[in-house]
Amino acid sequence: MLNDTVLVIDSNAATLREVHDTLSVGGYSILTASGVMEGLEGWQQHRPSLVLMDVGLMEVGGLDLIRLLKKHHNDEVSFVVLTDGGNA
Repeated sequence: MLNDTVLVIDSNAATLREVHDTLSVGGYSILTASGVMEGLEGWQQHRPSLVLMDVGLMEVGGLDLIRLLKKHHNDEVSFVVLTDGGNA
């Protein structure tokens, strides 16, 4: 998946920055979003092949967003769910 687009959705700016910096070194194209609506916009515009997201997103639950995207684009995207230590 080298050079593919990865969308990272997390309300924590430090987490976004850390994941962005880590994956960028590997040659990935990284999009970041701090919430569900921004993430959906990024998804619609860029159709990333991988979404890393905080399962505890506030506007809509992270799992609800996964269900929505998989319902319409099941074979086009993979997900990795992130959570902070307090939600594990």
